[in-house]
Amino acid sequence: YLCLYTLFLFCNRTRPLFPKIDTNQGRYVLTANGDLTIVQVRQTDSGSYVCVASNGLGDPVRREVQLAVTEPKEIPAYVYGDKNATQIVVLNQPAQIRCPAGGHPAPHVSWWRQRKRLGLVSDRFELTRDYSLMFRSIKLTDLGPYTCEVWNGLGRPTSIKVVLKAVGPARASNNAEAPYLQYIIDPARARATVAPQAPYRPQRPAQPPPPVIIVVPRRSQLISAQAILALDARNSYTPGSAIAMKCSVQGYPAPTVTWTKNSIPLLANERIQITAEPHTLVIQNVTTEDTGMYGCTARNSVSYNTSEERVTIESTIPIHPDCIDNPYFANCKLIVDGRYCYHKYYAKFCCRSCTLAGQISYSHPNAL
Repeated sequence: YLCLYTLFLFCNRTRPLFPKIDTNQGRYVLTANGDLTIVQVRQTDSGSYVCVASNGLGDPVRREVQLAVTEPKEIPAYVYGDKNATQIVVLNQPAQIRCPAGGHPAPHVSWWRQRKRLGLVSDRFELTRDYSLMFRSIKLTDLGPYTCEVWNGLGRPTSIKVVLKAVGPARASNNAEAPYLQYIIDPARARATVAPQAPYRPQRPAQPPPPVIIVVPRRSQLISAQAILALDARNSYTPGSAIAMKCSVQGYPAPTVTWTKNSIPLLANERIQITAEPHTLVIQNVTTEDTGMYGCTARNSVSYNTSEERVTIESTIPIHPDCIDNPYFANCKLIVDGRYCYHKYYAKFCCRSCTLAGQISYSHPNAL
């Protein structure tokens, strides 16, 4: 099996047995027929898996599966399961909305509600390491649709929508809570008695889905995430060199680290190397376009913290004193990004920016 794919382990039954399988981690999804799905497979998932099925009659039935996980490959971000789902919760009880996301590199996951992005932690809920949204106690105003958006820089972002509903009775204490009554499910009632028709076969009235009760873990041992960014003292900030920086983090649960430049996430490629344990960022063959504010963000289920340092790549290209930019006639940043400096008209108004970008070799575009 390839690392980071979604893995399905089938537990087929030849008798009407009801298996008892514990799935305590958010990456494990147990289906109604007893199959186990592992989302975002890791190399540490390698090993032996045992499915035990029992219905109280005779000895339990066991089936063992050996799992071997290989090196990861680039996989666009995905979310396992239905794209539109409804989850039944219990008012005034804890609840967990799951977002079984995966991909390589690891995806960025965010939760949205009513066109607003939810934070990592609040007095009502918190975002766990497995991308689940954990509520400490469901209130009437917590009901309704939620969207989990996932993206890792490959392909297009993907998302799932989960609608929270609760079994009644319930009533609104004010006008602000009234719109949320539409997400209350009335308790099942017996059908009206009608004259039976031959042959008569009694039917049981439909029951609402059973509520999902989640036990919220204790927070007494949780530690806020902290991050400290340090630049390597051996860095040479000249074009063509390599620069390195290290991010020291602490916190419990162990924080995840993301790198940014000018508040935009950085992804690994042939020039940018990102490693973990220790968390380092290395940029090869730098240019003046790599100048900017670099930051590392440590994030866990308690909080997040960002540390930033400015990096300036000094140009070694000689520039004529008359070679200047004229911002009144052109947006030089767009000219350089679009590589239009080779056109004499644009180079005339963005001489300095085009020269520093290496897109023109002469000292002044007006020179004959």
